[in-house]
Amino acid sequence: MKLIQNLPIKVKMMIAISITSLLVLAMAAGFWSYNDWTSSRVAANEGLKTLAGVIGQNVSAALNFRVEEDAASTLGALRAEPQIEMAAAYDNKGQLFASYVRSDLVGSQAAPLNFPDAEKGVGTGAEWVEPVYSGKDKLGSVYVRSDLSHMHTRMIERAELSIIILGAAAIVAIFFSLLAQRFLSKPIFMLLDTIRSVTESHSFQLRATKVGEDEVGQLVDGFNGMLTQIEARDRMLAQHRDKLEDEVKLRTAELRGAMDTVTESESRIRTIVESAADGILTFDTSGIIVSVNSAACKMFDYETQGLMGLSFSALSYESHSHRTGTEIVEHLMARARENPVVGREFHGLSNKRRTFPAELTLSRYQMHGKEFFSAILRDITERKEAERQLIHAKETAEALAHAKSEFLANMSHEIRTPLNGIFGSVQLMAKTKTDADQDEFLSIMRTSSTALLKIVNDVLEFSKAEAGKIVLEKTSFPLEENVKSTIASLRYDAEGKGVQLSLSVHEDVPPRLVGDPHRLGQVVMNLVHNAIKFTPSGGSVKIHIEKAIDARGSVMLHVSVADTGIGIPPEKRDAIFEAFTQADTSSTRKYGGTGLGLSIATKIVRLMGGDIWVESTVGQGSTFHFTASFDLLKDLDVASSVKPESAHSQSEGDPSSRKLRVLLVEDNPINQKIASKLLAHMGYSVNIADNGQAALDSMKREPCDIILMDCQMPVMDGFTATRIIRDHEMQSASPRVPIIAMTAHAMEGDRQRCLNAGMDEYVPKPIEEEVLMDTLEGLIERFKLRDASN
Repeated sequence: MKLIQNLPIKVKMMIAISITSLLVLAMAAGFWSYNDWTSSRVAANEGLKTLAGVIGQNVSAALNFRVEEDAASTLGALRAEPQIEMAAAYDNKGQLFASYVRSDLVGSQAAPLNFPDAEKGVGTGAEWVEPVYSGKDKLGSVYVRSDLSHMHTRMIERAELSIIILGAAAIVAIFFSLLAQRFLSKPIFMLLDTIRSVTESHSFQLRATKVGEDEVGQLVDGFNGMLTQIEARDRMLAQHRDKLEDEVKLRTAELRGAMDTVTESESRIRTIVESAADGILTFDTSGIIVSVNSAACKMFDYETQGLMGLSFSALSYESHSHRTGTEIVEHLMARARENPVVGREFHGLSNKRRTFPAELTLSRYQMHGKEFFSAILRDITERKEAERQLIHAKETAEALAHAKSEFLANMSHEIRTPLNGIFGSVQLMAKTKTDADQDEFLSIMRTSSTALLKIVNDVLEFSKAEAGKIVLEKTSFPLEENVKSTIASLRYDAEGKGVQLSLSVHEDVPPRLVGDPHRLGQVVMNLVHNAIKFTPSGGSVKIHIEKAIDARGSVMLHVSVADTGIGIPPEKRDAIFEAFTQADTSSTRKYGGTGLGLSIATKIVRLMGGDIWVESTVGQGSTFHFTASFDLLKDLDVASSVKPESAHSQSEGDPSSRKLRVLLVEDNPINQKIASKLLAHMGYSVNIADNGQAALDSMKREPCDIILMDCQMPVMDGFTATRIIRDHEMQSASPRVPIIAMTAHAMEGDRQRCLNAGMDEYVPKPIEEEVLMDTLEGLIERFKLRDASN
């Protein structure tokens, strides 16, 4: 290997070209010979197969009729094929029937004694065995053997030819490699000659001749470039030597100019500091002020440079009111040594004993080996005043928001209180005998009061939504039952208009879910109410519930409310989900409403992780869609989610559960009459107290089983009375008396406030008979109450 590495490059190139050429030719010749031999074997095999097939057809009759002379005659015809050495016919038992042997092989074995009893033709190229059939019956077999010597002869001839060709190719390769190496190595030899000349003459002005753009040409370019750089470097060194003195003189002049520039910069900096609007001063480690600008003197009511020599602590109001000036300065310097003090509030004290707020920025620096501190002070009196006004404005806004909430709560109470009288009167009158006109008037009163209550509820709900106070509950509830009870109150309106109302729930929707059933019902109520309102007589409203997305542990419901009403124009579809917006806003609009229902529904749906949209065709109807996410009921919660049969169903027709004593605590005379008559109609014994104190006095005189407690009353409100009752029960170990909050307050948090006060249930006004009945019977079952006479 080392010997080859030391050979001249032209010899290496010649050897490489020659060996590569010979290897390629040898591989081609070998492949050609192998392919020829393989093809010849395949052709010989196919020829024997064909010949054996023909012989088999010719001897089939002789084998069938056992005529050996005909079979031998047929095999003897193979004398015309000199390459056939021998042939034989065998019967179906494998016994030799007839044979043929080429004349030069007479005396040798006619055929193999054992041969494969093939069902199909098989062969190796020199031999072939072909079965003979007559129909499906096998008559025997035919064996043929060929002489392959002619193939061997041809292969030897071709091998000799290949060797001759390889020899000629080697001579041609060597010849052309000699020509190629001269062409390829010539530029390299020229470059070597140039390198020797540069080395011997030390002249960097010489250049190598470039022949082409190949790698050698790039090498020549690099070498010439290197010579150019060396030549330029020598030229620059000569120039630097010539101009060294001039450079020294120039540097000296520049240093003088730099000193003048520094002096000018210091003057400029002093001017900038002096003209700055903020007070800038510097003090040393002992706190003594060593420099100050005019703004600082003016800020602290001193004459020009009047602060020089004073202690920095003398400028701080804190040092005079809380701790010594030394502590103030040391604290600030300690902080500045770690990091610059930025934006610290500083209470300044002027020479005229005037205090003012300032913003302090303090940083540390060193000069000539000494430590100094630079303080920048900005008077922030105007900013503080703006902040004070902003805080006042914020407090005013919060007060207004609180006043708004109080106003809405009071309005809710004041509106619901008379509504309670209307609702109760209508419910009581419905239980009396009335004629057709009275029934119509009762229907009008029921519809009007319901509409008024919906307006009040919408306004309150919208206020809560705008304030972001809608909170979703997490409770287990039966989905279909909840939706049915929600739309049950609307069936009266639908039947009155002649609108068919139907509900369908897809079979794959879970029967029980975990979420806020009240808010779900609120959205469904809004959409169904609108659908009934905008659907003419004879139309229909269909509610359908299905699964949209089924995830692990939760499910996304898709609820649609389809009507056959008037439809919504395309340009109005997005606007109807905004507050106070309706599709028809003209003064002649046929359908009323506040325009808040869909806005409230939109906010609730988005809180529930869903979306709401509408599809509509004018004159054909609309379909409102919304999605909402709920949790799936866990296996461990199934038992706890199954509620016992309601007290209403258990006690229906059972007078023993209808004679319990109810204390009605209510200050409004009308509401007293309505509630007492409703309770009496349900079968309860009723006592009335005008306020919380009267309720406490009544309980001392006569015990009760259940208390209906109004919250807002004179003398003593319901919250105070409830707390007194609960305290007395704890001190005396008396049984707990269930208390139901019966209030016209319906703002967010009122229910929780009642429960926190010790009440057990919450019934908003106006009171609906069914709601009151269910609440009472729920408490009867919960507290296991029975008739007092038992």
